[in-house]
Amino acid sequence: MPVIYTVAAHTRYFIRYHIVWIVHRRREILANEEITKRLIEVLKQVGEEYEIRLLEIGADGDHLHLFCETLPECSPAWVVHKLKGISARILRDEFPGLRTGYLRGNLWGMGYYLATVGYQTNEAAVRAYVRQQGKTTKIKTYRQLVIFRS
Repeated sequence: MPVIYTVAAHTRYFIRYHIVWIVHRRREILANEEITKRLIEVLKQVGEEYEIRLLEIGADGDHLHLFCETLPECSPAWVVHKLKGISARILRDEFPGLRTGYLRGNLWGMGYYLATVGYQTNEAAVRAYVRQQGKTTKIKTYRQLVIFRS
């Protein structure tokens, strides 16, 4: 199967990331379907506005996995900054309960995990892993939050 590059003026590229971040203090706010649904809408809007194509999203109550692609001029840190920053601001405005208690200062944990994803070697594995978030495993049982697939 040939590699499908994105083509722009004088440029061909294939830039994909697997990104994971946690809810501040591992609070399980993503078990709330209303919050999760709105989060996905917001992430899609941010993606459209900043040309970050979200390919897969998966969540277990206290953390979020994203598989996305973006432009060569967008640094990985910039991508995470936009997705986390804008989504936190909008969710905290729309869900006042996210501004109280342990979430008073932050919605998302400070750090994140980010890995680049190659074409044939690990894209399918990362997609499957992200898609499996929330499903039953041999270790723990999580309620599946079906979000979307592109």
